[in-house]
Amino acid sequence: MEKVLKVVKSGLKWVARNVVFGTCAQLVKTGIAINFRTGRVYSVPSNMSPIDYFGLLRGTYEQAEIKILREHFKRAANIIEIGANIGVVTRAAITEKMADAESRYVAVEPNPKAIEALSRNIARCYDPKTTNSVFIEAAALSAPEDSGKTASFMMRDNLSSGLASHTTDKLGGTPTPVRLQSLSSLLDKYGMDRASLIIDAEGAEIDMVFNDKAGLARIDQIAIEVHDTKLTERKETPDDVLRELEKQGFRIGGRESNTYYLYRPGVLGL
Repeated sequence: MEKVLKVVKSGLKWVARNVVFGTCAQLVKTGIAINFRTGRVYSVPSNMSPIDYFGLLRGTYEQAEIKILREHFKRAANIIEIGANIGVVTRAAITEKMADAESRYVAVEPNPKAIEALSRNIARCYDPKTTNSVFIEAAALSAPEDSGKTASFMMRDNLSSGLASHTTDKLGGTPTPVRLQSLSSLLDKYGMDRASLIIDAEGAEIDMVFNDKAGLARIDQIAIEVHDTKLTERKETPDDVLRELEKQGFRIGGRESNTYYLYRPGVLGL
């Protein structure tokens, strides 16, 4: 009897899961998602996966990054977010972590399918008529020597896209040209002597950490998602990335899953 009950329960879970994700696959076509916990309305692209869409409804999508922001990240005058995606973390950071009306925020995203939703979600929490301090940069992160060049971006059927040089070929995708920008070039372009950094770049963070030390020297705090070598197909592990940041003067101040908060002692009141 116990074996029968287990089989029945397993079957019911399978049915429920398929009903939920099947429904989400239809709802995502509306271009809108409402977070059940906060009531916030988000714009979403039609290629968002049903699993991610369901996470956005439940409030679990990008949960680790948002928790790091709320528990550790200090308000800052200048913030650069690399890998802004559709703007879920962006909205939290703009509404909660910009120091004042003069603060500047740069959301960097290479995926053209995500940028339209990103723009709409920023507009939902920010009025461009009153200030000119939030910018969207359509670019992918690179090392300084590649800044300004064009690279191949692998466009996939969902939002888990990335630079061909930084993600595994097994995930497939359609090659799409994208402009490259280094952290240093972004800081210079927007006239930021110092800034805070939020980054989820699907492996592109590795070149920044090891090859753009001049740019990182101008960063006061970081919320960073580090990625396993199975995704990046690079020799550098998440621990290697964190150790290198510590060598450059950062200290680890918090962790949530594979997202870390690092800061420079003596700045921003830390």
